Amino acid sequence: MNMRVISWLAGFALFILVVSSILTASAASNTVPPSRLTNQSRPITVNDIKPPQCAFNLTSIVVCGSSPACNGNKSDELIIGLATTNKINGHAGQNCCIGVSGTTYSNCAWHP
Repeated sequence: MNMRVISWLAGFALFILVVSSILTASAASNTVPPSRLTNQSRPITVNDIKPPQCAFNLTSIVVCGSSPACNGNKSDELIIGLATTNKINGHAGQNCCIGVSGTTYSNCAWHP
């Protein structure tokens, strides 16, 4: 090989090394501060699980027991009837009542 070719290859290799060193150094200096966005949490409220038809603000959840009649607590609440519940009474307030087929509703602002 000719000395001229060897000199040209050595210069080209040195150029590649310098460019790669500069790129590595600039990439290492770019840091992103931790935002902890993935660690965000909040409690689930009754308004998060209510049906979209219940457009009003609810304050609590009432899950009916095994008795055939279920009563609300005189506030704005989500009342959920079980398979054994055949009558849901919301009492006062705006109530969103959910029961099985054949359930009768009274004092409920919304029910299926």
